[in-house]
Amino acid sequence: MALDLEAVAREYPADKDGSVYLNSGCCGCKPSSVLDSVSRFYQTFKRNPCHFTFNDTAPVDQARLAVSRLLNVPVETIMLAFSTTNALQILMQSFLLEDGDELITTDHEHGSLRTIAKYLAETRGIIIKKYQFPSSNNVAANDSKTLCQGLLSLVSEKTKLVAISEIFSYTGWRPDLTELVNGLADENVPFLADCAHGPGQIRCHPERYPMWVGSGHKWLGAPNGCAFAYVSPELAERLVPVALGDTFFAKKEANAADLSRLEGTGTADLAKYRGLTRAIDLHLTLGIEAVVSYQLELAKYLRQQLSATFKPIFRTLDCFECAPERCTSILNFRFEKEQLKVPDLQVYLWENHKIAVQLDYLNVEPGLGMRVSCHLSNTKDDMDRLLYALNLVVIK
Repeated sequence: MALDLEAVAREYPADKDGSVYLNSGCCGCKPSSVLDSVSRFYQTFKRNPCHFTFNDTAPVDQARLAVSRLLNVPVETIMLAFSTTNALQILMQSFLLEDGDELITTDHEHGSLRTIAKYLAETRGIIIKKYQFPSSNNVAANDSKTLCQGLLSLVSEKTKLVAISEIFSYTGWRPDLTELVNGLADENVPFLADCAHGPGQIRCHPERYPMWVGSGHKWLGAPNGCAFAYVSPELAERLVPVALGDTFFAKKEANAADLSRLEGTGTADLAKYRGLTRAIDLHLTLGIEAVVSYQLELAKYLRQQLSATFKPIFRTLDCFECAPERCTSILNFRFEKEQLKVPDLQVYLWENHKIAVQLDYLNVEPGLGMRVSCHLSNTKDDMDRLLYALNLVVIK
């Protein structure tokens, strides 16, 4: 099934200023129909704001069903959250409770997970044990087996949780975590997969993990403030909130495993859930495989052209031919300082060419590299514009 490019063009019309957005891994553009769904919600909302804020559960219920369809898991295993950070905090602090409890993670996690871990260490005496990648310059060269065995070697009788990325934010590496999941199950240690970069970029399989978190505002293009988690039924009752809504105890008494009891934060803006539902419906209508294939082809094309022309140092694993199931549409690469005529590629690309990219945050000097997120709204022409812009400042 080929991607319906006409439908994509309607949803993502070209910007009048000619800008190119290559940073969906940070925050995605919103499709036109998602923006329309949010606007329609507010048109109805103004008739009776109190009712549509506190009494009408349809936006939340429909969003939960949409996430269930997207992930192909039972609806009762879905917890909605206002960010992946929020979801991570709920899950992590539910298992890391006492002084001396151990968290195992890596030294290449996103700042959100690192911050939560540090806070729990400072306030609860949690011990953080990190798997250290052998080389920060080429993290993708580390194979999945080495990663899994390295993490398992850190497990002790005090280990209460292992939490790592399913797709590493800074490199786009997508390791096979099967050996880790199986090994932790044998040790009866809960595992949490941070897949903030998964929905809309890959076909997600959260049922492979005891716990999993994903984001709606990146590749899916849902409104900001949309995230979700999968929690296996045997762990649901162990979760405790980080914020309370007035329905918490009523829901807990009715069903201690009801994940919606953890979602209350007081008065909420439910328009985003209309947008999340529409974003998921659009993704499913376009076809997950068609979207994934298109985005991967863009990443493959860009990598081939970069390699042929500039020979940059890639942090992202080249697996398009040998292991396509491990590929993502993220490309992270960098240059040596003496190769560049400008000190910061992100600033140069935006100010001179209206091309938006992410910095290479693993670098001591992030501006010497970049992370490119190839999205269904992008084209080969966009990749060629990036290549042309680089050609002006990269010394070959």
